[in-house]
Amino acid sequence: MKIPEFMFHLGEKTPQSKRLLEDSWKGSIQSSWFFLVAAGQSNLHLAEVQTENLVKLHEDFVRQKKRPAESYCLMNWNYSKFLAGPVFGAILCSSAATEAFLRIVARAYLEKDVPKRQRARGPSNEVMKRLAKSEDMPVCAAPPIQARIDWIYREVVKNVCPDDLREELKHLNEFRNSCMHAEPVLRLESGGDETTKKKRGKSLPITRAALREYPILWISSRPLGLKHALRAAEVHDRIVATFGENADFGFIWKAIQRDYETLDLIGFHVTAIAESLAALWEKINDKLLDTPMDDVKQFFGEHYRKANLRVVEQRDDSQNA
Repeated sequence: MKIPEFMFHLGEKTPQSKRLLEDSWKGSIQSSWFFLVAAGQSNLHLAEVQTENLVKLHEDFVRQKKRPAESYCLMNWNYSKFLAGPVFGAILCSSAATEAFLRIVARAYLEKDVPKRQRARGPSNEVMKRLAKSEDMPVCAAPPIQARIDWIYREVVKNVCPDDLREELKHLNEFRNSCMHAEPVLRLESGGDETTKKKRGKSLPITRAALREYPILWISSRPLGLKHALRAAEVHDRIVATFGENADFGFIWKAIQRDYETLDLIGFHVTAIAESLAALWEKINDKLLDTPMDDVKQFFGEHYRKANLRVVEQRDDSQNA
């Protein structure tokens, strides 16, 4: 179980207590996983709250019979200011937390028979060799994440990773990589797209449906929704639950000095209406996509000119004064 930080400050006045606290940490494994889970929870909670707010906002627009182009522009503005960040953050935090946890499992497994005091002296040569062999235990190099989870399920779980979970992890990792290593995309007169990144001397064509599970971010004004955040969180939580709900994997929680029963997973605080909200938002999003773009351009142009006129008038008044 993690020791609260305030106890370290108490230890400053009592050296003996401080020494005992420091000794308790020696040989344990620390990881950014805990913070990533907390950040994922925070983002997912905000994504749910803001989705509900935008659904209610759209219902108000429909009730007020607002011009479709006006609704479109206002929904885009609210999405970009209040929903885009939490949704995107929840997905990336879920991806990062998943990889961090898999690394914890691998390290704890390799040292599960090593006493804590001995582990505190540093990893053995045998452990270092296995960590260094990416073909044996792909945890430190950069192979596909599927290879990593395949190794963990084969060696640790003594089973095969479920196909649907493996595919979901693949989609999540591909989306994360497409964001972190984004290449500019050239729009061709032929109607196709290609990246500027070369492979064997040729540009790579882009298939817009290739990342359908997690859409290409430049494809629309509102590419991501609550459903994508829930999907990413479920990947992480399913993997962690695999090792938390089985007493045979107690060495993992012992290594990081936590109890699985006291942990809140990323999707822990999601309410019962989250799935319904996600579905409602997708329907609204589809409806917004049907808004005539000519009308949107006309509406935007009208209000842009009005804004410019107001600014000019203010400048004239100040000069006359």
